[in-house]
Amino acid sequence: MPANTVLFSSRAPIGYCVIATQPVTTNQGFKSLVLKVDVLPEYVRYYLLGSKRYVEELASGTTFKEISGRRMAEVEIPIAPLDEQHRIVTAIETHFSRLDAAVSMLQRAKANVRRARASVLTAAVEGRLVPTEAALARAEGRSFEPASVLLARILREREAAWRASGARGKYKPPVRPDVAGLAEVPEGWCWASVDALLREPLRNGKSAKPSETDKGIRTLTLTAVTTCKFTDQNTKLTVATADQVDGLWLEPGDLLMQRSNTPQLVGTTALYRGPRNWAVYPDLLIRVRTTPRVSVEFAALALISPLLRGYFRGSAKGIAGSMPKIGQDTIQMAPFPLPPLPEQHRIVAEVDRRLSTLAALDATLDTNLARCARLRQSILQRAFDGRLVPAADSTATPTGAP
Repeated sequence: MPANTVLFSSRAPIGYCVIATQPVTTNQGFKSLVLKVDVLPEYVRYYLLGSKRYVEELASGTTFKEISGRRMAEVEIPIAPLDEQHRIVTAIETHFSRLDAAVSMLQRAKANVRRARASVLTAAVEGRLVPTEAALARAEGRSFEPASVLLARILREREAAWRASGARGKYKPPVRPDVAGLAEVPEGWCWASVDALLREPLRNGKSAKPSETDKGIRTLTLTAVTTCKFTDQNTKLTVATADQVDGLWLEPGDLLMQRSNTPQLVGTTALYRGPRNWAVYPDLLIRVRTTPRVSVEFAALALISPLLRGYFRGSAKGIAGSMPKIGQDTIQMAPFPLPPLPEQHRIVAEVDRRLSTLAALDATLDTNLARCARLRQSILQRAFDGRLVPAADSTATPTGAP
């Protein structure tokens, strides 16, 4: 096809439209519009972009949607006189350049929000977000329980519970944390492994085939953890039997971690606060249940902090091009910065306060980005309704007309 051919994506995803800057060869996924000399390619491209929803309705097919050449040729484009086409294109591009600047500014602001969120979580697990319990105790002239004493009590209770259970064999203490290369923790804190803070062993979920009826076992999708939204929309019904999911029903305070996903999402963790027995979780999630001696809210924010997220991403394994995975042993050895319990509660409260402010700002930015998208479509609609520039007489010409 010659340069200035308008290339329209006629297979899913339908609606992408570009102008060839040089001669090109296309495949069946594109419809090539070679235009008359008195029709501007930019004018046609903008019209098709503004008519994306209408054009998509011309698609048919079962395996995938596609617009046939015949249907594409029937699309009518209102062709204005050439000088008016130039004025319309110029007006659109003037408005779009302003919108592009606004969108860029909003996207930079969203990136700043993401960085601010990461900074809050980093400060939280490094003891820089609130005064440490050690510093407050000195200022108030009192003693305090350091995290090392708290951890020792947790480990004693863990061993005592194991012995009381009547289990056979030799007691197996928790694995040590992998703290190689990590900085010193603040005064009063200590490093612990995630394994040391568990009240029961880690457990993978169960995946089963989707149910073809309105009955089945409600099972979480990964989206529930990715978005931290435990809603019916982020579940599916499966044909797992009651025996297969025994012990997998969610309880408030469960931490759910993605053991396999993209490199950016593997290890993502979310805290479940909903009702008991609402749903089970699939095989790609691992359940983490922590000791009540530690704030589960603090455990949740520590596991999503850049420190632990970086650890899980760096420890994930997988074949190139596949979704990397982390195993239970990786989670057990994860280095957990443990503060005294009163400090955990203060950190959680401050993190909640700051992140709620950032979430509100992020929502406002999303609202404005959506408004920009709607305004972009409004500009295109006004342009081809003859309301963007003074209109002259126009005629409707099929794209396939000679």
